[in-house]
Amino acid sequence: YSHVSTYFSIARQSYSTAKSCSEQISTLSDYPDEDTVFDGHLLGKREYDAVLIYVIFTALTAEAMINKYLFLQRQAGKLSKRLFEHMDKKMRTEEKWGIATQYLNSSEAQKLLDYGCEPMQSLMALFKLRNKLVHARQGKLDIATFDSDMHVTAKDITEKPSPYNIAFENTKHYIETVQSLMKVLQQLDPENVSDWLDQNDWVEPIIDIKA
Repeated sequence: YSHVSTYFSIARQSYSTAKSCSEQISTLSDYPDEDTVFDGHLLGKREYDAVLIYVIFTALTAEAMINKYLFLQRQAGKLSKRLFEHMDKKMRTEEKWGIATQYLNSSEAQKLLDYGCEPMQSLMALFKLRNKLVHARQGKLDIATFDSDMHVTAKDITEKPSPYNIAFENTKHYIETVQSLMKVLQQLDPENVSDWLDQNDWVEPIIDIKA
């Protein structure tokens, strides 16, 4: 349960790389099409790789964060050993975040972990995307090679993981989601939670998504 800051550090570093690549691509006269992005355009490939990394490590951050919080609740005697082990082994990450609402003292704070609202909606979308990436299915693509006169010189069929619309602009809000969840934990247990978040500079927003 001690790798929260490590995972998030990797996520935000890759986020910065993806953002930089996305900005460079936006300056090109012709935006690269899907085949170019996946088949060798340097900026497109770098952006794609960086997005994959920060999406997966952002999900790992959210998972490690709630696991650490629930472990602290177990240590404090607020969770029985049996319930903690059930949650730890049987519940999905989204469910763990949802059940944490029972420790909130105000109805306003409880809304922060409402499955029908943000940030929980984005959290569920993040883990849905993460699961698709980890269990990626292959898709067949027809690849054609053209000569200078645009005549087809060769055809081939290759299999590649489905892209699931992976691009910086479509995924950049997930880091903001994790930062929102961090603030929820601080409301849950400001005395204990803030200690291990503060030491890793989590108090202030780490990335200004809207900038």
